[in-house]
Amino acid sequence: MDIVAQEGDCLVFVEVRTRSTEGYGTPEESITPSKAQRLIEVAQGYLQEQGESGREWRIDLVAIHCSGDLYHLHHIVNAVTGDGL
Repeated sequence: MDIVAQEGDCLVFVEVRTRSTEGYGTPEESITPSKAQRLIEVAQGYLQEQGESGREWRIDLVAIHCSGDLYHLHHIVNAVTGDGL
């Protein structure tokens, strides 16, 4: 997990993924079901440690596509859910 932020009453966990070539897939494709499950476990562990288990939360993805000096950012709200992606 790269960023933990707050939006209103919601705690937002953000995973940032970057790819300069799509030879290994896109940043979005790099979130496999097992990676999604791990992100959920990390978020739940954080909430438990902070004593905020009942708090509203979500996991977003910021996908960064790099091409030379050009960067394209794609923010996907609630990208990872209890069902994976």
